[in-house]
Amino acid sequence: MDLDGAIRFFIEQNQIVALCVLAVVSALEYVVPPVPGDVSTFAAAFLVSIYGWPLLPVFLAIITGGLAGASVNYWIGALINRNRGEWMLRFHKGEGVRRRIEAILDKFNRYGAVLIAVNRFIPGIRALFFVAAGMAGIPLPKVLFYSLVSAVVWNSLIFALGYYVGTNIELFKSIVSDYFTAIWIVIAAAAALLFIRYLARRRAAR
Repeated sequence: MDLDGAIRFFIEQNQIVALCVLAVVSALEYVVPPVPGDVSTFAAAFLVSIYGWPLLPVFLAIITGGLAGASVNYWIGALINRNRGEWMLRFHKGEGVRRRIEAILDKFNRYGAVLIAVNRFIPGIRALFFVAAGMAGIPLPKVLFYSLVSAVVWNSLIFALGYYVGTNIELFKSIVSDYFTAIWIVIAAAAALLFIRYLARRRAAR
């Protein structure tokens, strides 16, 4: 669903249906990352600023849905962790792989709160943070707290942007497009640097 389609849908439906859709889409974005949860957030902000939709219910619907989706991913990670020994023996034989996974989870246990606190600003891969949190055994209340902080800050900025652009939907769409383009460039650059670092370490080990 693109931005225009989302706006038309929400305008044509009653607010109860729209709020439910916002919550469900926000949840599915974590469980099924291709679902455009951020686009729905932008569309909701536009509807609040232009059509006078009630801010608090819309805001709460998006945050509640996001927390629900994050919780699902957390429990997926916890389930994987519970059966980690079995699937590691099945798919990854060798102590080397085991030690690397343990090292990654140990680092996430120490620094994962930071990633969770900024997860709303990182599209596409944010769902993996919650799976990793579940695997690392970070307490769920702690995960949800940092996720809530991230969601409140992110959604506040998006709703402020909706008020700022007013009725200029083309400017609104342009800002959304530029934001996602910039984020994906940063992610691609970070992935390239990590891959280069990995190759350098392998070459040094040899």
